[in-house]
Amino acid sequence: MTEQTDSSSELMLVLGETDNGDVVGLHAADGEVAPALLRPVEEGQPIDQKLIRLSERPESNALFNVETLYDPAEIDDHPRRAGPARVATSAYKSGWERVFGNSNHTDKPN
Repeated sequence: MTEQTDSSSELMLVLGETDNGDVVGLHAADGEVAPALLRPVEEGQPIDQKLIRLSERPESNALFNVETLYDPAEIDDHPRRAGPARVATSAYKSGWERVFGNSNHTDKPN
């Protein structure tokens, strides 16, 4: 039986754990190596950093392939408009007139 090495473009070498449970390591991607701090995802908290999945490599129990599940930098943010939301569409206006009637009243106020 031969052991096959997966050649992933991103690797993580886990170095240790901090006092509060975060994991420190080295992240290698695109020929560059950078320090990394891994934190667990907490329910109800926003994800404002990369979300990754690690899968152990056969060479070492401290070396992992990295799969990016979510990267906020890749999200195409639409430009936001200034002012309140636009809700007065033609469908909204026609619905208003059906419910409350046309605003051109000939009745005199009280």
